[in-house]
Amino acid sequence: MAIVTRIGKGIELSHAEMDNNFSELNDRSLSNWSEDSAGNLVPSGDDTLTIGTASKKVKDLFVSTNSLFIGDEHKIAITSAGEVRIAKKVSGVTPAGILADSRVVPGTYPDENYLIAALTAYYPGDPLCDPADASYNPALYHWTEFLTDIGFSDIATPSMYSETDFVDDEGGKGPAGNDGATGSAGPAGPTGPTGPAGNDGATGPAGSDGATGPAGNDGATGPAGATGPAGNDGATGATGPAGSDGATGP
Repeated sequence: MAIVTRIGKGIELSHAEMDNNFSELNDRSLSNWSEDSAGNLVPSGDDTLTIGTASKKVKDLFVSTNSLFIGDEHKIAITSAGEVRIAKKVSGVTPAGILADSRVVPGTYPDENYLIAALTAYYPGDPLCDPADASYNPALYHWTEFLTDIGFSDIATPSMYSETDFVDDEGGKGPAGNDGATGSAGPAGPTGPTGPAGNDGATGPAGSDGATGPAGNDGATGPAGATGPAGNDGATGATGPAGSDGATGP
């Protein structure tokens, strides 16, 4: 039935007409969507509903500079430099927005270690929330549900992630292109300063003796030396035998 209206002033709706209008408005509500306490539009199930169809597309989608999340790992965002960035969440990272919150102080309750342990207990058996498991990598919905339940709903939003929590997703690389032409050589740069002298190397082993060279020419005769002192007299020899008598003169 259609909603009943009255245009004329002072013409009231009957109880039956009012009941019909309330019933009609209720039937027209979005039965598969709801509004949470923050005013967010929430579907009735995870990964079940679609906005638009293949034949009836949404014309325009206006969003702010916040991120557009795709699945649990990727997002399209506008960086602080104003550039579009396609990024992938760093595996196993605790969102920077949680660690930056004034209530989370290292070494005190509740610090990061406590939050991770509590998250593990909150999702028992889920390897994505167990740091002892090689696949540890809590998704956005893990953090938001957990933080909301422990009273941290004010930071339980996608903005808990910062740019540093994501790395650029390069995607699959295409084949290498052909090498371009070699450009002309640029001018030579200035000569750099001379580096410090290196240490002396170790002394090598002694070489073999060379062959003996030819004898040199005799040198000039030197001057005569000075006369030495006279020696002592020798001892007197023995007396010789007497000679024969000479002939008698005339």
